[in-house]
Amino acid sequence: MINKHAYLITAHNNFYVLKKLLSLLDDERNDIYIHIDKKIKNFDFASFSNICKYSTVKFVPRINVYWGDYSHIENRYILLEQSIDNNYKYYHFLSGVDLPIKTQDYIHDFFKTNDGKEFVGFSDYMNPEWVDKIHILSRHRKRQKAIGYIVNQFITRPSIKAQYIIKYNRTNKFQHTFKKGSDWYSITHDFAKYIISNKETVKDLFKYAMIPSELYVQTLIWNSNFKQNLYDAHSKKNVNDPNDPWSSSLRYIDWKRGYPYVFRISDFNDLINSDKIFARKFDENIDREIIDKIYMYIKN
Repeated sequence: MINKHAYLITAHNNFYVLKKLLSLLDDERNDIYIHIDKKIKNFDFASFSNICKYSTVKFVPRINVYWGDYSHIENRYILLEQSIDNNYKYYHFLSGVDLPIKTQDYIHDFFKTNDGKEFVGFSDYMNPEWVDKIHILSRHRKRQKAIGYIVNQFITRPSIKAQYIIKYNRTNKFQHTFKKGSDWYSITHDFAKYIISNKETVKDLFKYAMIPSELYVQTLIWNSNFKQNLYDAHSKKNVNDPNDPWSSSLRYIDWKRGYPYVFRISDFNDLINSDKIFARKFDENIDREIIDKIYMYIKN
């Protein structure tokens, strides 16, 4: 196993943020793998070719990714399968609208100190319906205008209602305890291999679940021996803390002010003084100043 880290990035918009993110991750101790949603046409790959001087950057095969759909998990498997053979120390899943809020020296020192820990965030709340029922055409639920409305009103909701009427529960055949949490996490090579080895199990469990990307990693780790490696697993601060359910994933995500909230320049001090390592989300169309200020702060 090498001591390098892999950053596995999923992106579909806000490419100004993505360029800053790559520059802040650029380090000889890191390699970067990027999935660009296939729905994005005419993506300018050339504009990203010279950003990183020290990290190897690879754009992985692309698929269409839809909110709340199993395609999110398929996207994560592509990223893992493209990187796993290099035996990285840690695999960090980020979105293209995330930024590190600590330096690379800080990040590598932190993970060296906590070597072997799994940094996965958990939430106390999970609607059983997300896994109990079959959710058909889930990739169309967020479609705009007529298609999304028709799918929700005339297909999805009637289908779920019918399953309640006949008392159908698809999880009765499974022995797993289902858990929910953040889409974004940092995991060891051993757990990454475990996720890949359970690809068919994950498909069986979550192919028809609602928002499965927030369920599969938490469920896998909770029902395995890796549970004992969860970061601060016995600390209320870091596991199932209702005031900060994502704390153990080391991500600063504000769900109180948005879904999630987009950081502004007024949040700068809170971000850099946080004990988290990464933050999301940022949008150059809402506040470019905070992106640039964090960039310059970390670079300097």
